[in-house]
Amino acid sequence: MSEMTKKEAAVWMVIKAILDAIKEAGEMGIPAGHLYAAVCGHMCLDNFEHILDILVRGNKITRSNNLLKAL
Repeated sequence: MSEMTKKEAAVWMVIKAILDAIKEAGEMGIPAGHLYAAVCGHMCLDNFEHILDILVRGNKITRSNNLLKAL
C-alpha cells in the first residue's frame, strides 16, 4: 500500500477536526449551520456537506434535522 500524500493527509486532518468539534459539543450535539459558520472561511458548503456525509456513512456521527451528534 502506498503512503498517503500530503493532500490526503490534510483532508483527513480536516475530517478529524470536524469530528472532534462535533464530539466536543457533547450529547446535545451541534447544529450543522453553526459548525459550518465556524469553518466557512476555510471551505465551501459542498465540501463541508461531503465531509458530513463521510462521517455519517462511517457511523461516526448522526444527522437529524441538521443536528449533528457524535456516536
